Amino acid sequence: MLAAHQKYNWGKLPPEVFKLEAAFKPLHQRATELVLRFCRLIEEVHPEIRQLVTPESMAESPTRLSAYHLALLHEILAKDHFDKGLLAIQHATSHLGLQVARSRDSELVLVRYGTSQGVMTPALGIQTNIDPDTPFKAAWHNASNTGITVPDRYIPKAALSLFGRWSIQSFADMLAFDSPDKTQTHSRL
Repeated sequence: MLAAHQKYNWGKLPPEVFKLEAAFKPLHQRATELVLRFCRLIEEVHPEIRQLVTPESMAESPTRLSAYHLALLHEILAKDHFDKGLLAIQHATSHLGLQVARSRDSELVLVRYGTSQGVMTPALGIQTNIDPDTPFKAAWHNASNTGITVPDRYIPKAALSLFGRWSIQSFADMLAFDSPDKTQTHSRL
């Protein structure tokens, strides 16, 4: 973010950005540990994964807070798509709404999980950078507005007064990540 502000001469970053970055650091570290652990699990079948996903590549991979303002809620919050990079993790969300297709030809199905669970899905790069016949296929998915809160999820009243849904995701990219074109991420291929 700092690089973009400097490149486009947007001025100094607001202090809130640094507070948010500090708050996200432990989450990003945990996401890195989870992704590297997953890579160790599949490296027997796909040894190349350890060259693609490294502590260095994870340091450059984003963690994102998506917050959908009450005034902007629609039935579909994020249209059907594949994530970029190699893997995506949805750590937490206020409301159920992640829908994933189990195969390229199947319907989207609502993913149900509780407060102590997250969801890890393969992204588009996993098929293009390791064996195309891998059983880990990129997950076609969207985010819908179900209005169903995650069971036992505490949501502060201040958040409820502003946002209809929020979620926290992390992504695993490769070093020298080359972002695919939207035609690749927004069509079922």
